[in-house]
Amino acid sequence: MITAGGPSLYKSGKECGACYQVKCTSSANAACSGKPVTVIITDAYPGCVSESVHFDLSGTAFGAMALPGQADKLRNAGVLQVKYQRAKCNYPGKTITFKVDAGSNPNYFATLIEYEDGDGDLASVDLKQAVDSDSWLPMQQSWGAVWKLDSPSRFA
Repeated sequence: MITAGGPSLYKSGKECGACYQVKCTSSANAACSGKPVTVIITDAYPGCVSESVHFDLSGTAFGAMALPGQADKLRNAGVLQVKYQRAKCNYPGKTITFKVDAGSNPNYFATLIEYEDGDGDLASVDLKQAVDSDSWLPMQQSWGAVWKLDSPSRFA
């Protein structure tokens, strides 16, 4: 299940791919089950600068927090009070994936990194130019889960 995160969660894309357990409580809304759902931050929600934390949950995530038969009622509530905590990401049946950005060329390389189990945080990414090379090139985080390397002289 997915969510957009407010600025304090999304952190200019650095937290894209992070997972959180989120739950609403029955004291705030009678349709809440109190059971947490795990969501993945996939986008920014810029409309809540004044709020310290904001999750713009998908309809599926909203419904999953509801008591049986109460999903529509919970979704229609709109804004909910939630409790949350950072969670480990788990992608059963998937392995870490690197998708080459369509704009890559001989002078610029970028890759989208998906399905990283665990905390979802990548502190650094290095690229090895060739199998028989001992040299690794440090990449820079471009945006969200996209990492780039742009240096024409280094791709020789």
